[in-house]
Amino acid sequence: MGSFVAKEITLEDIIEIACLKKYQLFYFGHGHMSMFYSKRQMLDTFSDYQNKPNTLHKDKSLTLKEFKRVNETYPVLEDEAGTHVFRGAVFNSFKAINELKRHVDYFVVDTLFLDDDYAIKVIPMYQKGSLDETVLESYKQVFHYGFLFDESTIKGDRND
Repeated sequence: MGSFVAKEITLEDIIEIACLKKYQLFYFGHGHMSMFYSKRQMLDTFSDYQNKPNTLHKDKSLTLKEFKRVNETYPVLEDEAGTHVFRGAVFNSFKAINELKRHVDYFVVDTLFLDDDYAIKVIPMYQKGSLDETVLESYKQVFHYGFLFDESTIKGDRND
């Protein structure tokens, strides 16, 4: 039916891809971005090591904190697929929503670690293309724009 455009590319790259697309284009536009994944159920392994039952499986309240980054925590989730670690800040596309709406067919708002009320309040902001600062402030989230406006330092030369 279509394909997802990578989350690690710029808005300029997304537009270029969209102009050449032959199928519908999907884009992850809001939510906690995956930072690490292992097929191994690490919390289960740790519980086994301690000879304790794993009570943390599917617990959405778990976070990691790095010694060097004291102001950021990273949500962790272990499920049947393995162990997932996510960025602490919530990725959002508010600054680019109107441009993205012209090029992307399906826009994904991922509410993992967030409740249904959050989705009910945030999704209309994307649909209308206007922000409700009161709603955003009430959740006291730290937002980031990923690589929409800054090219990733991970990939090689442009267009290689």
